[in-house]
Amino acid sequence: MNNIESISIINLLDTALDKGITFFLEGDNLKIKLSKGKELDKKFIDSIKPYKNDIIVFLKNSLNDLDENYDERKKVDAVVRPDLIPLSFSQGRLWFVDQLGEGSSNYHMPGVFAIEGSLDKDILLQSIRGVVNRHEVLRTVYREVDGIPYQKIMHKDQWCFESSIAVDGLSENELESIIGLEIDKPFDLSSDHMLRVTLLERSGIATHLIFNMHHIASDGWSHPIFLEDLLSFYHSELNGVEVALPVLPVQYADYSIWQREYLSGARLDAQMEYWRDQLFGVTPLELPLDFARTNEQSMAGANLNFTIDDKILKGLKDLSQSRGTTLFMTLLSAFKVLLYRYSGQDDICVGTPIANREQEEISGLIGCFVNTLALRSDLSDNPSFDALLDQVKNTTLGAYEHQQVPFEKIVSEVVTDRDMSRSPLFQVMFTMDDSEKSLDNSDLGLDDFDLKEVTFNTDTVKFEMIFSVSKLNDGLSIDIEYCTDLFSESTIRGFVLHFEELLDSILQDSSQSIGALEMLSVNEKQEVLFDFNSTAVDYPDDKTIVDLFSKQVELTPDKVALVFGDQELTYKELDVRSNQLAHYLVDKGVESGSRVGILFRRSTEMIISIFGVLKSGGTYIPLDPSLPLNRLEYIQDDAFIKYVVGNDISLYDDLGLSRSMYLDFSISSVFSTDKILDNSSIASSAYVMYTSGTTGRPKGIDITQENILTLIYDQGDIVIQEDDRVLQWSNYAFDGSTYEIFGSLLCGATLYMIKESEAPYASELSRIFDQYDITLSFMTTALFNSFVDYDLSGLSGVRKLLFGGELVSVAHVERALSVLGSDTLIHVYGPTETTVFATYYPINSVTSIGNTVPIGYPLSNTQAYILGDNLDVLPVGVVGELCLGGSGLSRGYLNREELTNEKFIEHPFRSGDRLYKTGDLARWLPDGSICFIGRKDDQVKIRGYRIELGEIESILQEVSGISQGVVQVVSDGQGTKRLVGYVVSE
Repeated sequence: MNNIESISIINLLDTALDKGITFFLEGDNLKIKLSKGKELDKKFIDSIKPYKNDIIVFLKNSLNDLDENYDERKKVDAVVRPDLIPLSFSQGRLWFVDQLGEGSSNYHMPGVFAIEGSLDKDILLQSIRGVVNRHEVLRTVYREVDGIPYQKIMHKDQWCFESSIAVDGLSENELESIIGLEIDKPFDLSSDHMLRVTLLERSGIATHLIFNMHHIASDGWSHPIFLEDLLSFYHSELNGVEVALPVLPVQYADYSIWQREYLSGARLDAQMEYWRDQLFGVTPLELPLDFARTNEQSMAGANLNFTIDDKILKGLKDLSQSRGTTLFMTLLSAFKVLLYRYSGQDDICVGTPIANREQEEISGLIGCFVNTLALRSDLSDNPSFDALLDQVKNTTLGAYEHQQVPFEKIVSEVVTDRDMSRSPLFQVMFTMDDSEKSLDNSDLGLDDFDLKEVTFNTDTVKFEMIFSVSKLNDGLSIDIEYCTDLFSESTIRGFVLHFEELLDSILQDSSQSIGALEMLSVNEKQEVLFDFNSTAVDYPDDKTIVDLFSKQVELTPDKVALVFGDQELTYKELDVRSNQLAHYLVDKGVESGSRVGILFRRSTEMIISIFGVLKSGGTYIPLDPSLPLNRLEYIQDDAFIKYVVGNDISLYDDLGLSRSMYLDFSISSVFSTDKILDNSSIASSAYVMYTSGTTGRPKGIDITQENILTLIYDQGDIVIQEDDRVLQWSNYAFDGSTYEIFGSLLCGATLYMIKESEAPYASELSRIFDQYDITLSFMTTALFNSFVDYDLSGLSGVRKLLFGGELVSVAHVERALSVLGSDTLIHVYGPTETTVFATYYPINSVTSIGNTVPIGYPLSNTQAYILGDNLDVLPVGVVGELCLGGSGLSRGYLNREELTNEKFIEHPFRSGDRLYKTGDLARWLPDGSICFIGRKDDQVKIRGYRIELGEIESILQEVSGISQGVVQVVSDGQGTKRLVGYVVSE
């Protein structure tokens, strides 16, 4: 193949790379590999088939050339240097960061040592000068021409000692403060030597040695080189002999030149293809945070250290040996399981540093050689730990084979949209030092003195978390550096405990699935499973709703039960009129389990009908006349409604429904007022409530009488008292009405109904609160926000104000507290499937809520659990799915057994019971309350109504002329949200 033919093939291969197609040889056969996210261009493949043999010949020649010249090209040689020596790739990034003015202290590489014994200060400083003379990179400065940086190496013997500081009489805290100031002192990359040394002295005797190198000239592997060289120079100076160090064959500048030449062209492209494929579409890690993430990445840090005993270390070594892995791989796999369990994500990418000193000629150099590898794992489908370990092993070995590609290059190639609030590709680092150490570090020194390394707390961190493992003689030392603007110390301490528990569980049985591995201590499981769910209380579980209402009628027959405008009904009147309707329904054939629709605008007849249906033994189905006809028809058919009770035949006719099912409420007035025999039980259905049904196909939720009584007879702050004046705000086809209606009329309170026209407006409601001296009300969060924005003065007599249904504005809560005072506001939460409310949170002060308002504690006889995807129990602070159990749990979805079995699962901790999987993400707070985080799916809530964005989008795309549709929620920033649809025409 001549040169012209080779150029043609190279151009063809370049075109293939652009299309995501890589050619390779398997024996004598030509194969192709497709990059992730790319589609095969069959037309292109067909066009190059005539060149197949030429491509094979070219690839074989290229491979032979690589084999023959690999070692020669990979070797770093001392070369004739250009006038402007280029920076290495890593140096280029560090120089750029410095130019941005982000401060050099984030990239300092300090060491602090206590000096024990007799040290000759002059000889020490002369020795340090010898090290600087030996390693050019420590006397290199970084300047630029036309924005292009270059290295300038300064002459020998120009390094100067910075300072000695007298620390006589200083406390340990004052000493640490001085050390911190010295470490943070910035470097000027354009003029300073990249090594700074400070001595601390007491009575003129050096007690501490502080050295600091900038990362542009050093890395973690350079520290022992520096110390060994320093001690060699000190020994030679002290004894007047020639220093016993081999001549360095190359300097860091030679490496920079080599790297720029070696990692270029086709070689760089081939290496880069591995990383493009490996890291395509990597997702950021979302660990549960204690503090809100800022728009720009924070570097504020602290660290926490702990040890793991030798017994566990031995077990980890044995496991590693049996699985053919290294200790690093095993610990990294365990660390990834912990991240998976904390985040709920199965795409876990972790960074790790690698020495990147493959060549013997650079092994003894100080310099910034270290590279960073992004190790990505797929933890989906709940694999066993053994399987994950095999995957991590293969990924790590593959990364080692491609370690030469600078991380900076990978970021520029892979990351298309940079999020400035976090580091690219990965947010946590895992490092391990395999060299065994003793805790006292007393092996550094000579006969006359020792250097003992002093650990110090860092106040900066480059990632959200850095998990560093070091081997000790009798175990493992683990240091966690973490961002203090994201995590509290208590959260990191919990992280440590869970890592230790995970290791213990792995060693017991590494064939377990990663979701089954235990990470909670016995005490933690006791807390989240039982202590936080100690909610059992007595309630009248042998009585029906009718029984309890009848008892209240006997107690307060003449008390006003219901007010609607100018109309009032006493408890006795409500009892009598509902008896009449019950007789009418039974006469028409309604019996136990019959479903009866009730179709009313707001009126006293609406409430009478609810109790009349229950007294007849039936189940009521609220039909909201404001709903579209197709929805009402669907509900009627889905619920197998026997009759529909109403008081406005024209309203019924307007809906176009069959008159044969309609029962005129007014006819009931001729029936008996006597009490009718109640043949229902606490297990009987009370009503079927249909969800918002954003696509016209809502789900009917079957609520029993026991469900309602669990809510009404809660022992917490939501209990309605007999002297309360309760606002009936909710639409009766909205589950909030359950609390208002039954909570009032089973407890002897007075229920004040309002017109539909008054319900949505804070101005009207404020007047009503004031006019009727309302003492208790529930409203959606959106309405609560409107109230706060309008005027809270009308609510001065309110005893309890409940709100919930959407994410809460802390600012609105703060303003409400300032007007209404403590012990008034209650934030409530609960899906319809768990009967209105499942949790509650009394808000007594601004300081108690922080950045978000919790949804609170489980109601009486309710259990709440935060579980992972594998129903594993999660600890305090970790985000998982909120699952609810207890006697408030509904039967499930009407006529949807498959969906019911999917959402209402067998209780994993209580035999014979069920749990409802809410689809809501939440986490426990330390006080046993729950903090809502968001949704697992694309469901949202607007004004309390559940809305499935995906269902709306699917309906949009069924409309003629629309090829694509997207629906989003738009907020005005003041708590008001609306849906906006975007469509693409065909």
